[in-house]
Amino acid sequence: MEYNETIINSVSEYLIWVKQTNYCIVKADDGTQIPFDQPEIYYRGQSCKCWDLKPSVFRENSCSDENALLKKATLQLWNEISTLRSYLEKDIFFQHYGLSTRLLDVTFNPLIALYMSCYDDNKKSCDGAVYCGFRTEKKDDRIAELTMKYVFENELQTCDYKFQHFTNDENVNVKLFQSPLFILPPINNPRIEAQNGAFIMAPLVKEVKEDGCVLFNRDGLESTDFFDDRRAIIPSEYKADFLHELSVYGIDSGTIYKGVEEKIKAIMMEEKWKEDYLKNRIIITETKL
Repeated sequence: MEYNETIINSVSEYLIWVKQTNYCIVKADDGTQIPFDQPEIYYRGQSCKCWDLKPSVFRENSCSDENALLKKATLQLWNEISTLRSYLEKDIFFQHYGLSTRLLDVTFNPLIALYMSCYDDNKKSCDGAVYCGFRTEKKDDRIAELTMKYVFENELQTCDYKFQHFTNDENVNVKLFQSPLFILPPINNPRIEAQNGAFIMAPLVKEVKEDGCVLFNRDGLESTDFFDDRRAIIPSEYKADFLHELSVYGIDSGTIYKGVEEKIKAIMMEEKWKEDYLKNRIIITETKL
């Protein structure tokens, strides 16, 4: 996709960009324009604009076996997930604590997306980017749950057999598995609530054969119809300043990720910014003299 990019140099400029995207971004099925201040509007921040809009388990540098990761996480975190009722809830839980999954994070809070575009280990490695989208698709919790049931239970990278044997329902439409799904998650852990988040799930089925059999695989999102063609670019040299300004507004790793460790990390990050700021001010003063 060719993007209409806007370079952002401050949080105030970013908020202006967000407000400007409230007009004429997308059109409904009947051709009418939809203002971008609706509850269905969501954002995604990525710390590198070069990354594809793909879930982590499908990115080019990832060689993860999705099923193996889920099995290991299930065994080692059984106490933490024992109360979760579905495969989808378990996958959402794992996703929010850093496991590579087929879920792509989005948020309904544009400032959290901005934070995500700035937060990386090397703040000068790459410009960040924020994408925005409008959810017009109907979510299908049943298809999402069946997708995760297959991923959790099937150890093979591909599996060819009658579809009804997997779903136990002859009325399930195979085509429903061929498109990404928008997931509104249950609020089953504090990170989901803090991040005001949702997910886009990568599809499972890619090929249907003439004899009625289907070929399952775990390819990622080939293209994304969930985002607009506009995106905000966050210059790498300003990332630390953005994070400092966002912390003033109460958005940092402690409030987004929760937990003592993340709160300590936020405190240390803010102290590092102050130290760098003072050093730069001294250098500028000495240069003027």
